[in-house]
Formats: sequence, C-alpha cells, structure tokens
Amino acid sequence: MIYFFVALTALAISMVTISPLIHYGRRFALIDIPDERKVHVRAVPRVGGVAIALGTFLPLLLWLPMTQEYVAFLLALALVFLFGLIDDWRELTYGWKFLGQILPVLIVVLYGGVRVEYLPLAGLEAIPDYISIPITIVALIGVTNAVNLSDGLDGLAGGLSLLTLVGVAIMAYLANGDQLVMVSLALMGGLMGFLRYNTYPARIFMGDGGSQFLGFSAGVLVIILTQQVHEAMSPVVALFLLGIPILDTLAVMSQRIIEGRSPFSPDKNHIHHKLLALGLDHYEAVFIIYVAQAAMVCCGYVFRYFPDFWLVVLYLAISLSILTFFNLAHIRGWKVARGSGLRNPPLLRVIGRLRQTGLLTHIVYWGLSILVGGVFLSSSLRAETVSDDIIVASILMLACMIVAKAFPRLMGLQQAEQIVIYATAVFSVYLVQSNGVSSTSHAIDLSVFVAMAVLLVLGMRLTRGNYFRVTPMDFLVLFLAILVPNLPDFHDQNSALATAVPKVILLFYSLEFVLSGGMPIQQSVLRYVTMATLLVVGLQGATWL
Repeated sequence: MIYFFVALTALAISMVTISPLIHYGRRFALIDIPDERKVHVRAVPRVGGVAIALGTFLPLLLWLPMTQEYVAFLLALALVFLFGLIDDWRELTYGWKFLGQILPVLIVVLYGGVRVEYLPLAGLEAIPDYISIPITIVALIGVTNAVNLSDGLDGLAGGLSLLTLVGVAIMAYLANGDQLVMVSLALMGGLMGFLRYNTYPARIFMGDGGSQFLGFSAGVLVIILTQQVHEAMSPVVALFLLGIPILDTLAVMSQRIIEGRSPFSPDKNHIHHKLLALGLDHYEAVFIIYVAQAAMVCCGYVFRYFPDFWLVVLYLAISLSILTFFNLAHIRGWKVARGSGLRNPPLLRVIGRLRQTGLLTHIVYWGLSILVGGVFLSSSLRAETVSDDIIVASILMLACMIVAKAFPRLMGLQQAEQIVIYATAVFSVYLVQSNGVSSTSHAIDLSVFVAMAVLLVLGMRLTRGNYFRVTPMDFLVLFLAILVPNLPDFHDQNSALATAVPKVILLFYSLEFVLSGGMPIQQSVLRYVTMATLLVVGLQGATWL
C-alpha cells in the first residue's frame, strides 16, 4: 500500500494547489502571453509546475528511503525547478539558463553517481569515467530541453512524460527497484493532478519550471533504470522510453542546421505543428502523439532483452517512418478531409429527443449516484479484515470531509473533499479484492459495473458538450488502465490488477460525471455515502484504539 499512498498524496497535493496557483499566477503576472508561435489565444497562468513539484517532493520526503543517489536527485531537481520558475517570472539570459541546467546535472552525476556506463553496441564492459561523465551530462541536458521543447500543445508534454514514467515504473517494479518505483509514482501523481487542468483548453500551463522539472526527472530516472536497477535490459530501451521528445528535438535541430540556421532558433517545425498543418484539431494532434509515444514505450518494454543492434534498427525504422510521412505530407500538400457528416441513425435520434425532455438525464445521474454509493457501502460492510493503514487513512479522510462540510468556502477544501471521494473509490475496490468474493458476489459486482458503464456511456451522449468533456487525457488513462495490468510478465505477478483497475477507472469517471454535472442533491448523496463508508471502515479500528 505504500505505493498507493505515495501516488495518492502526490495527486491530492497537486490538485488542491491548482486553484490557488491559477489565482495567484494571474495576480502576480506569471502568465503565458500568446504570440505567432503559440497555438493558444488567451493569457494563461504558467505556474502549474509548482503543483507538480509540491506533489512530487512532499510524499518522497515522507516515505522515500534517502540514499546518497536520491538525495542528490532531489536536491538537483529542486534546483532545476527553482531556475525554471525564475525563468517563468523574469526571463533569464542563456547564461543563467545554462547554469540552471548544468549545476543540477553535475550534482546527480558527481555526487549522486548517476552515470551512463553501458553504451549500446559496446558490450557488457563499463566505459571509463572520463567518457561516461561527459556523455551523461550531455544526455541529461539534452533530455531536459527535449521535454521542454515538446511543451507546445495543451497536455502534450505532461502526457508524454506520464507515458515515460509509466514505462519506468513498470520495469523498475519487475526488477524490484522500490525506490525508483516510488519516485516514478510520486511524479505521476503530481502530474495527473495537474493534467486534468491542462487539457485543451488549458486553465493552467506548467511553464519552464514544470517542463524542465519533468524533463530532468525523466532523464535521470531512465538512466538509473537502464544502467543500475535493470542492467539486464538493453540500454537502447532509453531511446524508446524517451521516444517522441528525443526524435522531435533531433529532427527539428537537424532541419535548422541543414537550412543554415541556429539549431536553437524558434520555428514551427515540431511534430505537433506539422499535425496541425495537416488539418487536425488540437485534440486529434495530441491524441496521435500520445499513441506514437505509447507505441514507443510498449516496444521498449516488449523488446527490452533483445540485442542492442536489433533495437537500434527498430528505433531507426520507426523514426524514419514518422519523418518520411511528414515529408511526403508536406511535399504533396496532404490535408485531412472534413465531410459534412452523416445523419444520426434512428436510435441516436430517439436518444436526442429523450435528452431534450430531461427525464433520461435525471435517470442517468440518479442511477450512477446510487450504483457508486452502493459499491462504497457494500465494500465497507463486506470487508472482514482491514489493514491498519487503511483504517488510519479512512479516519483522516473522514475528518477532512467533516472540515470541508463545516467550512465550505475555505480555499482548497473543496478540491480536498473531491480527492477523498476518489480515494474512497480506490479503497472500495481494494477492500473487495483483498477480502475475496464468492461466485454470487462476483456476479452481482459484475452486473453493477456493467450497469455503471452503460449509464456512463449513455450519460456522455446525453450531456455531451455541457458538463462532461472527454479529452485526450481520458483516452490516455483508459489506455493505460487496460494495457498495463495485461502486459506480459507484469500480468503474471499482478493478475488482480486486470480486474481492479478497470473498476477503479469506471468509478472515477462516474464520480466525475455526477460531481461535475449532477444536481446538488445527487452530489450530496455521494458525499454522505462517502462519509458513511469511511466511518464504517474507521470503526474497524475500534479494537486497537
């Protein structure tokens, strides 16, 4: 459960701090002004990196065993974030920017011992320090800037980083790299709390503080994974984990050099710019890049034990295919055709009429509220044994709900209340999975979740464009929820996740649907049911209080 608490704490801190950051970002003029190179058309606060950083640091300071390697990493990461935040506030010169990157890199390399010691195609013998240190420094600075440069569309850099971190966490978990898993989960939690507010149209940007924070973290963690924690895998896997940002940066800089320009000169030749030029909208461009990055990470996972030569060939083949497609698209002037669309089939026309009456909408909201509440309460009542950490967490979360109810206008408490409700969903699934279920109970549970899925899909159709909007991040979450528990090797060790994760995701989306668009009475039902569930679980600890 320690992994869960790290991720949940990071998520909670990130989500709770977003609203105050949006407010104070505007107040102190920490905003991103649109220009000819940017796709947004209004000023947006660029302080989301603060939420990511706070969400990452605090749980790690509480639970991460502090070795010299990770002390160096956290110190260096704090410096990267500090320089990036100052750059967002007062545009730094190139000299100061370089200092803000080289100093943290030197800390993790010289003090933390993070080194690239095994090169692709170089055999199993470690290279000497006088070669290893310069290569590591160049690699980390390159990755930091690559992720920073990929931050061109709402949710893009965050989603790409999330996919990288998922790959690192899974492979570290299989290699028993507990500390690396913990750091990856903290970063993922902080990032997920931010991404919900960063999808198009974004309410907040991560800024250079956030993008460099993520880029530096990804670079260091990938090196630790491939060079120390999981030495049996090919070092070429690092290219797949960092896939699209590395490919995009190398391609753009190469094109600038060929055209006789500085490799650091700004332009609109990034992959996301090229997808927009093809006629894709913002959502479609981000979604396609997510798919490409996910494919890269999956290739790295599946072929991680393959010989270096064949992995290099595979990476080059994928990269050349992507670049060739864009060259052909530019030469031939390809554009996405936008047709007038087809008329809705009869069933959808019927749903459209029901939507206008409002009756079916109420049925959907009440149905989801009752089903989710039933899952919450039944899980707490059916649990025969509850671990001490779940009991303590339930008592603390119940106290948070009570405080939020007593002081409804206090900033941050409403977000904290929502996080408690989502955490209760995780607890509910965990309690059922850990205590086991009979065949009859399993059939009932399955029926409940199937009904929940049907109502949710129907509700999305009924309220489309009003309260609940499906974003590329939603597709990313669903993709990860389905893929991760069923990966080879990972599934063998974690077969319970294959059923638990989809249930949690269904509960999350049902909760968001009701909390964002339901009537106050339906939202109150969920809040009181959550409090009752936490009270029942908390009472399990009466024997040791």
